[in-house]
Amino acid sequence: MYRRSREALELIAQRFRALADPTRLALLQAMFERERTVQDLCAVTGASQANASKHLALLLEQGLVPADGTASSPATGSRIPRSSGCVT
Repeated sequence: MYRRSREALELIAQRFRALADPTRLALLQAMFERERTVQDLCAVTGASQANASKHLALLLEQGLVPADGTASSPATGSRIPRSSGCVT
């Protein structure tokens, strides 16, 4: 049986904590459907722009949304690419 290192287990736990929030799950679900602006995500999820931006920053930090530059500054109205996967 393969055992993961303590560091790997902590990374997995952090990602599960990031996914444990209903707002973040709603944001991810909306991003899986198609590319969206933060304003679109707010409309779909009912989150305020500040709240959505906070959650997107956490998802980006955990590697759960693309880090191609568009997701790093969500307040600008830039498009956030369709998310292609969750945990790598």
